[in-house]
Amino acid sequence: MSNSRIAICLFNEENQDLKPSELVVGENLQRVSFTADLTEEVLLFQRKSEMSTPSWVEIVKEFGDFSSEDLKTASSGAILFIKVGARIMGCCFGTSVANINRNNIETNFGLGVVYQKMLKNQTKSVSSFTLAHNPITNNRSSTIPTTRNNFDIDDYLENITELSVYFFQDSSSTLIKGKEFFSSPSPKVLKDIVELCKSALTDYEISKNDENFKKLTSARWVKDKKTIESLDNELCFAINNKSDDVFLIDYENIDNLSSYRFTPKGASLGDINISSLYDEISASRVVDITFLKYKQIFILDESSEIIANWSVYKCMFAEFTFGRDVFILYKGKWYEIDESYLSSLRTFIQQFEIDVDFISPWNGVDEERDFNIKASVELTGQCWDRIFYGTTEYSYKIEFCDILTEKYIFHVKKYDGSQLTSHLLMQTSVSAQLLNSDSKVKDWINDVVKNKFKGDNLLLDKDRNFKNDNVTYFILLMTQRKGRLSKFLPFFSLITLHLTIKRIIQLGFNVKFGKI
Repeated sequence: MSNSRIAICLFNEENQDLKPSELVVGENLQRVSFTADLTEEVLLFQRKSEMSTPSWVEIVKEFGDFSSEDLKTASSGAILFIKVGARIMGCCFGTSVANINRNNIETNFGLGVVYQKMLKNQTKSVSSFTLAHNPITNNRSSTIPTTRNNFDIDDYLENITELSVYFFQDSSSTLIKGKEFFSSPSPKVLKDIVELCKSALTDYEISKNDENFKKLTSARWVKDKKTIESLDNELCFAINNKSDDVFLIDYENIDNLSSYRFTPKGASLGDINISSLYDEISASRVVDITFLKYKQIFILDESSEIIANWSVYKCMFAEFTFGRDVFILYKGKWYEIDESYLSSLRTFIQQFEIDVDFISPWNGVDEERDFNIKASVELTGQCWDRIFYGTTEYSYKIEFCDILTEKYIFHVKKYDGSQLTSHLLMQTSVSAQLLNSDSKVKDWINDVVKNKFKGDNLLLDKDRNFKNDNVTYFILLMTQRKGRLSKFLPFFSLITLHLTIKRIIQLGFNVKFGKI
């Protein structure tokens, strides 16, 4: 191996021929005659050097006697396209990566290669993004190579976007990186470059069938402008046809959020949903993407003060399927989601869903308060709806639960199909957090029991210990939709529900959820 590096990409299966128009983009490329003896089909390009003066030169010339000619730089490169079996691979040297037509390459090729070549205890860094709440990019690195498990990757929520690891060969270690491209020190002779390509392709094919790798690469941020434009057009078409398959969700969690408005002085809304937006849009307006990005949702606190505002586009969730490809719009970005990932996420949620046959069905009319009162009587429990606990840990008061029984701590919410609100799930998580760690909350529970429920404490004994060793939080949704929740909840609700379930379990409690 040399000190020079090579970056290898794999073109999509439909790209069968070595057509320059499908393989390369940009300028300063020139085809070069291939002079070596090779059985594989090849195509060779050079990226010509072009002298340029960096922008920082003008800054430093203000305080130093520099010569512009001495500070000019040149960028050059070469691309060798090799056909390995039926697949085309691009081998890039220098700055030629910029000339690869990324619309036609496998997006996880480099990741898959490194995933197979890596020693599990020699991970140098991991880059990922998380679809929970606001999509977050995470970059973790270690001074000393370590195990990938030490980076604590959640394969349901996180998706790896880049791996950097040490690879041992011939008693020496080299740093290899994987993203779209597989980056490695370059072999010095053509024969070894071809063998490296073949080895990389084999590794990638193995990774594609690896269940753990599938989970870690199941969601991909869509960056191609033409694809985004097509998806945005599909979204606008759905909005103009008042589709029920587009949802509005909170862009971020705000502790003291009380209501919403579509204009600073408009009507206040307790929840945001797509039907409210449709009511807001003039019947004569044809919605385009500019409107969705500039139209604002205003967030108010309990004093009706505006504390934030979000673009409608960033609050939209939509899911579109084209053939076998599934795309979602989530927090202002488009993602391509593997069907297998959606299936595994629903399977995880199903473990906690039960049939609620011990409460009379919701009549579709009662408000949450009325339902909670009736259900608490039927369950021989207590209605704790609108009983709030205050603590300095939070800037707002917490509703500990809606219904309390000897078996369950119920949190109840009406689900109208627009969204599984983050308020309910956040409230449930906070309640569990307080019950786990706040020394005063048990005293408060006892005081409420004395004042409102004649001293009948269903949760705690006289020493403030739990009467039931298996304290269980129950998330109950009021809806008349048919079927299992885990089958029809939209993607963003599954993600939020998954987070909540894991958090409550980490705090030492059990979790169930269902619909009524």
